[in-house]
Amino acid sequence: MVIANPPYVRHETISEMAPFLRQRYSVAAGRANLLIFFYEEGVNLLRTGGVLTLITSNKFHRGGYGSKLRPFLTEKLQIETLVDFGDAPVFDAIAYASILIGTKGSVSGEHQIRACTWRPENDFSALPQTLASEGIALAQKHLLADGWRLESPAAIDLLAKLRKTGTLLGEYVGGKFYRGIITGLNEAFVLTREQRDDLIAEDRKSAKLIKPFLRGRDVKRWIVHPHDLYLIVFPHGFHSELKNLRRGFIAITSRLLLSATTPTSWQRSSTQQRVFGSRPKFSQQSRIRVLIASRVTLASSRSRPPPPPTKPNSRSSRNAPPRQPQKATLPPSSGSSVTSTKSSIASST
Repeated sequence: MVIANPPYVRHETISEMAPFLRQRYSVAAGRANLLIFFYEEGVNLLRTGGVLTLITSNKFHRGGYGSKLRPFLTEKLQIETLVDFGDAPVFDAIAYASILIGTKGSVSGEHQIRACTWRPENDFSALPQTLASEGIALAQKHLLADGWRLESPAAIDLLAKLRKTGTLLGEYVGGKFYRGIITGLNEAFVLTREQRDDLIAEDRKSAKLIKPFLRGRDVKRWIVHPHDLYLIVFPHGFHSELKNLRRGFIAITSRLLLSATTPTSWQRSSTQQRVFGSRPKFSQQSRIRVLIASRVTLASSRSRPPPPPTKPNSRSSRNAPPRQPQKATLPPSSGSSVTSTKSSIASST
């Protein structure tokens, strides 16, 4: 038996491991989340008749990176239970959780899965009772490679009829699907109202780049449920003018810089790499410290009065070798260095 709750790790964080993962695992596809490799490894560890139980994000049900995992699971496992929690807050760290329970072995063509799409108002403590009362019997053969849909047989038949008589959106747009807004680092680019107001109060021009923001989970049928969130948005073509961001949007620049103080944040944010330069070969923390040190040094040199000139008054001073310039030293990686960034950037601009 294998029971696991794999960590939720995005593909940006494991990009350096991608060549190894593609070579080792057959389910590797696209911008894969780490969870798909736990599924294959879990199945491989089982003997025939062994049971796999995983709770993960449900994104592989329909996402492109699950295109190889979905047929792998339906071929290797007799899936017994499949629960899609959707928006329900199962964990703070994972949105759209899912539970899959399956037995390793051959699958008969008529095997039925107990499937359930969880409603947010349901009680987690009554999971078995809810699964029995609201779950549906779903033929495993209806879990297709192009996406899993936990629907009743009637809904699946209706969808099949619509596919035959209508034009699929993918065909209509010629396959030109786009991913929408991808920040690369939500902690930096997604703002609360208080954070938005603070940035605009510090620099009124910030309002040009801050827009109201709805997440997918906030949009329901016929209605939206806004959570008073905002997004730092760079208009199309703005990246060619990034030098203006550093010079004219001081508050936003400071926020993005402070959000990039950890190596994982820097690796995850391609936008920050375009703003502050490409990722260096040395550690990301050192890069931030170098940038902060250079700005602090520039700001202090402007505010400090020049030292009074000195006259040599001894023969030894005349014969002394010329003074060598001192090498710049990095400040210690402490909170004081980081918190001084905003004032130093403002001074240097």
